Amino acid sequence: MQTAEGYYYTDTLGERTTDPVILIHGIGGSHLSWPAAMRKIRGRRTIVIDLPGHGSSEGTASQTIEGYSKSLDSVLKAAKVYRAIFVGYSLGAQIALHYSTIHPDRCAGLGLIASSAEPQVPARLLYLLNDAAASSAVRDLVCSLMFDPNTPPLKIKELEKILFTSRKSTIIADWRAFTEFRFPKIEDELPDTPIWICAARDDQLIPVRTLRELARRRPSLACTYVDHCGHGILVEQPDVVSRAFEENLLK
Repeated sequence: MQTAEGYYYTDTLGERTTDPVILIHGIGGSHLSWPAAMRKIRGRRTIVIDLPGHGSSEGTASQTIEGYSKSLDSVLKAAKVYRAIFVGYSLGAQIALHYSTIHPDRCAGLGLIASSAEPQVPARLLYLLNDAAASSAVRDLVCSLMFDPNTPPLKIKELEKILFTSRKSTIIADWRAFTEFRFPKIEDELPDTPIWICAARDDQLIPVRTLRELARRRPSLACTYVDHCGHGILVEQPDVVSRAFEENLLK
């Protein structure tokens, strides 16, 4: 585990002749949110970060994607990484996308997992998050948004451990940042960058129609649509996501 201005990250220190991979977790997560196969990619340097206020990192969570992008920049400087393949899940995908559009010369490839324009976040979620007496209602609502109805109970418990162990202030900040982010027109901002998107067909937070529209506007976009899971795609279908990632961004 390494540190940069109080931000923790893992670094496999692998092959230095290829662009490293940077993995950015989602709401309330940490570097352990990622499947083991993605945290340690054979022959490829892989850096997996804990955002401020998450996991082993110090500081406080940001309420904006822009704030998290600045934290990412601090880690990259400490790790002496200039150019990389950025892969994010959910909130982390928004951070990866924002950073890449601000620094297109530093982006060798972009992976967006469970992320698109117009996330369908119920307005009452942020209201409930701020109600100290509504923890049970919050858990029920978040679980209904995250999981496919047929998700095995053990998988649900695994993701609940990620979603509900962070400080409440961190969870609130993450949901606010996730909800307020405005998806840029990547066909204009990143016209030549290899981009891969991965989405669950039954995701209640990310409408698949928005991704299909994005793919229509950006024909070179690589797309993976995964069945039998919801927004918790990294926990529900980790092997499918890991294979698709390697096939589409590590060729």
